[in-house]
Amino acid sequence: MRYLSNSAGSILTATFLLAELLIFPSRIHAQFNGDFTIERHFLDSENFLDWKAYQVPLDWEEEWHFTENGMRYSVGSISMYRFYVSKEIRLAHQIGSNFKVFYKQKEESFYTQEPGYQEAEFRFGVHPYFVSLTGFPEHSKKLGHMGFAISYGERSESVFVRYNQLEMFTVFNEKNANTDKNKDDRYYSKLPMMRELEMHYQQNQLFVSINHWSIGGAELKIKQPLKSYSYHGSYSELNTDWRNNGGRIYGLTVKNLSEYRRNPPDDSEFNSSDMEQTLGLRSYDVYLSWPWAGKNQLTLGVLSSLFENRIVSDSNAKRYLCRLGTDQLYGFWNHARSEWFRWRYSLQAGQAELSKDFLDIDVEPEQKTMEIKAGFGFILEKAKHYRFFVNTTWDLDLFKTRQWDGGSILLQFYF
Repeated sequence: MRYLSNSAGSILTATFLLAELLIFPSRIHAQFNGDFTIERHFLDSENFLDWKAYQVPLDWEEEWHFTENGMRYSVGSISMYRFYVSKEIRLAHQIGSNFKVFYKQKEESFYTQEPGYQEAEFRFGVHPYFVSLTGFPEHSKKLGHMGFAISYGERSESVFVRYNQLEMFTVFNEKNANTDKNKDDRYYSKLPMMRELEMHYQQNQLFVSINHWSIGGAELKIKQPLKSYSYHGSYSELNTDWRNNGGRIYGLTVKNLSEYRRNPPDDSEFNSSDMEQTLGLRSYDVYLSWPWAGKNQLTLGVLSSLFENRIVSDSNAKRYLCRLGTDQLYGFWNHARSEWFRWRYSLQAGQAELSKDFLDIDVEPEQKTMEIKAGFGFILEKAKHYRFFVNTTWDLDLFKTRQWDGGSILLQFYF
């Protein structure tokens, strides 16, 4: 990684962080990737095609695994009312030979707006073994989190492993006292605990990365009248690429997200049972990428995706199901015009099956459609400095009634 001068790097860092806060001023929370609220999240038939179109290109993703100081951002339209947003900031600074400080901020909002995750880390040790204090304070002390991490190697190296354990709302029960602004009417009978494992390995032609986090069963109790809320969730992602001597890349990406919530009945329906929600998102992506005629890079892949949000209750009015499955073929063609400028063309086609089931449904409960989307854009890049991608997408299956579908902007910046 090539670093800018200290003064220039500091100015750029501050500028981009300020722009981030001004453009997206929503409150940033320390980690609790999900709350106790049960909602009717949904996806539309073409959203998995949007999701793929707005993800960062293959070579960007692998480069990001080794980045300690940088930011990346992707935003693209997935409906008349919602954007897909993925953003991450990483900062690191070495202090002497045995200490290092880190800061990261991360969010990915797809079917719902997720709270941003931010974490500070103070690491000490002798290479390649390190121990860290992690967490993030909040203005209200009862919402602060604290934990520890152990790691092997540096993120910028070919072998890196890090395990992080973070206790959330560590002093919530102690600090949640009766005051002029607060009523002590709730407590955690079981604090949420996040456990996270991230690693990557690169050797010769093989690259493998794993990211997994889980939040153990959190239980929040209301004192009067007595109620209990519970939550647990997990996320796993596996990426593996193998490159042959001719420049071909054979790759696989697997993602799996699952969440479970249980809420007590409303006071208005005291006799009804608890509401339970199971929510899942998973995908399998297999791809092949290869150079062609010097200035071209072609990528072909198959992406199978499934989303399900199921709410169970004895009350018919509260039951809900949204299930979307999509199997799509996609192709990307990058054509280099110079060292810093590339055209990018894309084509996606897939069968989508959408199922809905709830009391006030006013559309067909089963929908099977063929979705076809084309994309066109350009990429500006400078090695070890920045990558910038502007993309526009077109609905070929609705070309008579709605040609232009939207688009996205992607940025990956290093400092």
